[in-house]
Amino acid sequence: MDIQEIKVLAGIVLYNPDSERLRENITAVHSQVDCVLLIDNGSDNKSYTEITKDYNDLVIIQNKKNQGIAYALNQICGYAYTHGYNWVLTLDQDSVATPGMVDTYKSIVDDTIGILGCWIHDRGYQIDESWGIEHGTFETDWVITSAAFTNVKAWKDCGGFDNGMFIDYVDWDICEAMRKAGYRIMKTYKTKLIHELGHNTRLVMVRYHQMQVMNHKPFRYYYSARNRIYMARKYKHIGMWEQLREIGFKLYTVERYEANKLKNLWAILRGTIAGFFPKVKYDNIKEEFVMP
Repeated sequence: MDIQEIKVLAGIVLYNPDSERLRENITAVHSQVDCVLLIDNGSDNKSYTEITKDYNDLVIIQNKKNQGIAYALNQICGYAYTHGYNWVLTLDQDSVATPGMVDTYKSIVDDTIGILGCWIHDRGYQIDESWGIEHGTFETDWVITSAAFTNVKAWKDCGGFDNGMFIDYVDWDICEAMRKAGYRIMKTYKTKLIHELGHNTRLVMVRYHQMQVMNHKPFRYYYSARNRIYMARKYKHIGMWEQLREIGFKLYTVERYEANKLKNLWAILRGTIAGFFPKVKYDNIKEEFVMP
């Protein structure tokens, strides 16, 4: 693929962002792409708009209410599709692209690739990445949304992100959809993203199983459990028992290591039930939405 023909849109989904971290984010990616699009997903705090005044070419779409991460990602890819961009770089509001990331991506991609991801360097902790560093660039099952380099045609061909998922495992779903449509999911260790899962996130071992102690709000735990079951029902090759096992590990981790035990445990149980019975509505799920 001719690098000169690759036109790239960077899309950042916002929800009450930290202004200085967002400034770092925009500054890092602005010169690497053809356009930066911000999707404000119903933020109450609009202080970030002061930062955007430093750039005269940012595009900002403000949603009146929080529509979920999947909806916002579809807005980004839809904007790219209608404005002639053929690749999209999606970023979390607190992630920072490293120098040369987009040029590295451009040198790797071709028409058979649906999404290309990279090495994720978390500010809070780092797992052993020696295998990936040794292999460089390789095909994988899925990559996270942050720093995903997405083929706009592939997004269109596979039907886009699943708006019904709202948040959590949205990236897993789009990778499954793209592979089903005949595209490859790739990951490269030739570049990396500076990322942060959460200020209170850490790793623990549970019966030889590595788990993340996330300290999320109940709202996130609800959707995490719900969407695990949803994915297992949507894609038959995803094992239901494996997802139930993972939910069990999460219940143990929350009970053992987190402070807000009762609310989070109850949210996980409600989310699991909702995954099996999607018509069941829990009107008291009103926790503030928090970006990953």
